[in-house]
Amino acid sequence: MIRLLRLKSRAHSPNLACEIVHCDMESDYKYFALSYAWGSGGQKEHILVDGYRCAISKHLSEALQHLQMNDEDQLYWIDQICINQANDEEKSDQVSRMRTIFERAWHVVAWLGRSEEDSDLLIAFFKLLAEEEGRAEDTLRSITGRLDWMSSYVGDCRIARITTAFNGFCNRNYWKRVWVIQEFALAKTTLICCGRFTIEFGVLQSAWNIIRRAQGRQKVEENSIGQVVQRGFNAPAMNFVSGILTRRTRYQEETPREPLFQVMCSSLTLETDYNQVQASDTRDRVFALMATCSDGAEFDTFRDYSTSPAKVYTILARRFLEQGHTDNLAHCQFPHNLDTDALPSWVPDWSMSIHSPIMGFKTHYRASATLTQSPAPSFPEPSTVALQGILVDTICETKNAWDLD
Repeated sequence: MIRLLRLKSRAHSPNLACEIVHCDMESDYKYFALSYAWGSGGQKEHILVDGYRCAISKHLSEALQHLQMNDEDQLYWIDQICINQANDEEKSDQVSRMRTIFERAWHVVAWLGRSEEDSDLLIAFFKLLAEEEGRAEDTLRSITGRLDWMSSYVGDCRIARITTAFNGFCNRNYWKRVWVIQEFALAKTTLICCGRFTIEFGVLQSAWNIIRRAQGRQKVEENSIGQVVQRGFNAPAMNFVSGILTRRTRYQEETPREPLFQVMCSSLTLETDYNQVQASDTRDRVFALMATCSDGAEFDTFRDYSTSPAKVYTILARRFLEQGHTDNLAHCQFPHNLDTDALPSWVPDWSMSIHSPIMGFKTHYRASATLTQSPAPSFPEPSTVALQGILVDTICETKNAWDLD
């Protein structure tokens, strides 16, 4: 069973008024699943739920005010209200159902927040770009040519405003939230709401494709819109959005899907210093990715909010080693965020900024040739791991390093 929230129309109540509806997961209810950023924990507002005052975050209140229909009630699944956040056992149970909840939603509504400076203009520009992708041939010359034509249509002044709005769009807190990765990936259809404007996921994806392709062209005309795209549409935080769009495409199209180890490597490790996803609860940096992995069944009992973050990370590290992912040891970086005494040295601290190993995990050189045997780990004590190695040779003599001078 899950709870759904019936958002009453403005005709029923000018203020926010809701009812809780209990339903079986097998029922044919048409509901929206809301994807949003909670915001800071300090700002609270109140709505009526079954006649009682219910405290919710300011960001959620803003979302509901924009989503409330004039004359039609709608059903939503919203984690902040539909899960008892004070009950760790219920949270653990409901988080394990997230895949089903988001996959079966009629639409996933991605609420980015209120309209900000020229964000409405940017959304309109995304729609224009999406239309052009459908018309243009799939070549950089054709795409940037169409973009150059659009410069006269949009105007230089508006282009400058659009590039500023694009930077703000990419820096919205929504894109930095770790839960968004799976919420976007699981959705059948996604509606992206930014203030009073709404676009479908396909529109954003098409616009993003044109922007990426235009950026990839080495030579564009001076003062052309292609040049504007290369220079202006290059916010560092663009990687947040690109990562989420890419993860959705890979989840929807790839078979078989990636195991949790690979999902975490691609989603949480940093190639640069600015694209770390965020979670208010450090355990969610693991829990929020588990619905998108191929080996989720192996972690069914893993989601437990009564377990400390250090223990969650330790159990995870042990499981990865048992699966043969010894490369996970490369994620053990220091200093830790968590208490070092609570976290063994062989356990990565996923609450911190973990940088991708320099060589990555795939190389053309294989010292073991075709040998595929993985070292079998043993755990003499809860905080100790023992790994078997392979004797390659014996060092007979050592000398000083070669002095080039």
